[in-house]
Amino acid sequence: MYYIVTIPTVKGREEALDKCLHSILNDKTYLGYPILVVGQNSDTSLEILRRENIFYLGPKNIEKLIDYLQSKLELSIEDLSVLFNLFSIGGARNALTVLSFLFSEDPAVISVDDDEEVVDGFFGEHVRLLGTQHKGRTITLVTGPYENHDSYVGIETLFYILRRKRDIEIVNEALQGRMPSRKKNRNYIYGVEGARGGNLSRCRTALLIPYIYSAGEVCMRGGDEIQADINQIIYPETVNVYTPHATVIHTGPPRNLAPIIEGEILGIIVHRVIRELFEKGCLGKKGLTDENLDISGLVETHTTKVCEENKRLLCKKRYFRYPQPIEDELRKLKSYILNLLNENQPELKKHAILHLNNLFFGLRNWENIINCILEVDDATKIKILSH
Repeated sequence: MYYIVTIPTVKGREEALDKCLHSILNDKTYLGYPILVVGQNSDTSLEILRRENIFYLGPKNIEKLIDYLQSKLELSIEDLSVLFNLFSIGGARNALTVLSFLFSEDPAVISVDDDEEVVDGFFGEHVRLLGTQHKGRTITLVTGPYENHDSYVGIETLFYILRRKRDIEIVNEALQGRMPSRKKNRNYIYGVEGARGGNLSRCRTALLIPYIYSAGEVCMRGGDEIQADINQIIYPETVNVYTPHATVIHTGPPRNLAPIIEGEILGIIVHRVIRELFEKGCLGKKGLTDENLDISGLVETHTTKVCEENKRLLCKKRYFRYPQPIEDELRKLKSYILNLLNENQPELKKHAILHLNNLFFGLRNWENIINCILEVDDATKIKILSH
């Protein structure tokens, strides 16, 4: 297999990106695979980006990619711009995955986030597992522990902690959007939000279209684990595997928990709609089986159910009270979430439909996009990759 490392990055993370790239180069099991970095600006002043085998691509490169695809496939510029939106969760990964086909007809993509550092042995574990068979299914996603987990805890875990944990340190971490640090290396025991699913290794035969974002709209969150499950729903011949030896250290700062919860609720709604569409035979590897299918009723049903479920979780009785500062934080958080669940359902429905329609566009056109990239001549390849 032809392995390619991909890293989406955002403005202001130059220091983190530098550490990320050095950790890759220092991994003894990294064997010089091309590293594609997609960023939100055209600044390539970071010294490490000038090393051999590291390719930095900015907005202008993505514009050239979109222009090429539009001229060959006559797809909407607007739809393609959403599919490859660098300011989204998913859009940059989509762009990186497509660009990897400029290097190989069958790339194996190993994705690392810019605020992560890989632990020695990370790549060796991917190479050992990726593309092999497990009980008759092809391994197309490899995931491992997520140390120093400063990412969101997930709404179900948050509610569980608040109802049952008297430990003030753990509660404080949860309110900052952090998975409790005492559980590092064991985060996967928490369920869907616990396992590290961001190291998405994808083959052409089982390509995961990650969360797709509409420009200017709310990001859909909910965990890479939901993405991974969607991948297995659409591609049942594949399997995702967890290995304790493919570790990354997350170095990003804590996040604001409130909007993260909003995005996660949106992610759960979309996930449930996709599952039901697939179970009813309305969704396959090339998108909806009936392109005229109206999904708004299904979205409305699941939005109502998810909001009601989370209201019940939020209002469940706690077994004890915390010190007053924590109680004040909890009161504000509860008020925010209840307002979201009661008043913002129309917005959740609108964003869910946008995300689903963009996902269906991606699935419907993905094979043609990949085949189009595989036909690129050398001159066009140089044009797309050059600054």
